[in-house]
Amino acid sequence: MLTLPKDYAYDSFWHLHHALFWGDDDLAYAHTAYFDDSGKKQAAMLVVGGYVSSVRRWEYDFNPAWRLMLARHQLQEFKRHSFGNPPAEDRVLADFAQIINDYTLHAFSCGIVMADWERANAIYPMTGMHLYPYAICARTCVKLVRDWCRENDYRRDEVEYLFDDGSEDADQFGKLLKMDRDPEVKAIVPVPAPSHRVLPIQSADYIAWEIHRQMANDPNAGMPSESVMRLLRMPEKGTITIHRFANLEETCIAAEIPTRATLQG
Repeated sequence: MLTLPKDYAYDSFWHLHHALFWGDDDLAYAHTAYFDDSGKKQAAMLVVGGYVSSVRRWEYDFNPAWRLMLARHQLQEFKRHSFGNPPAEDRVLADFAQIINDYTLHAFSCGIVMADWERANAIYPMTGMHLYPYAICARTCVKLVRDWCRENDYRRDEVEYLFDDGSEDADQFGKLLKMDRDPEVKAIVPVPAPSHRVLPIQSADYIAWEIHRQMANDPNAGMPSESVMRLLRMPEKGTITIHRFANLEETCIAAEIPTRATLQG
């Protein structure tokens, strides 16, 4: 008989659901970030990734299944980096991937090449506009979620956004949203969530780690790796965007950010 760890007697997602008056049929997008296994931004690549599902499905389907799987494998929390690089047929990872496939609707991820961000930031004062790597990727994921909602007849204003409160520079995400020109986006209040308490964040950890590994190994890969495909089921079940220097410069020009040379001139 499986026994749930004592830490899981209290459901933090349930608390968020009811304390913030989310509707059962509202969507919730949960994401986290990966710089590297140390979690620091000196790495070559940053990836933000996560999943969207209905509040009802997260709470009543995903959470119980995830808790039972944690108990079955004697884990307090799922952290993908703790598994290293096992073979593709690893049973434990396959079990968690199956839960993700069963109870989420779509995956979204955005990566940024840190050298390209540093190059762009040297030309444009990006940090002064809250355009930190994490904030850029998280805001891009918001756009991807909203585009997907429009294409699939979901209400874009009924999506809740949760993020791992341990992500570096996570506070810049909310500040960037408040500067958005779109009033609906400006009204979004992202909810910080501890990954050890809010289980959907652990599913985000899985896909963010896997995409980070693929991008680090082969930044120009045309197709998702086998391990990423397992999390997406099929390529159209996930949306992945990569920011390089040209994209970042376009963002600065569109936001009418003057160059540092102009400001000093």
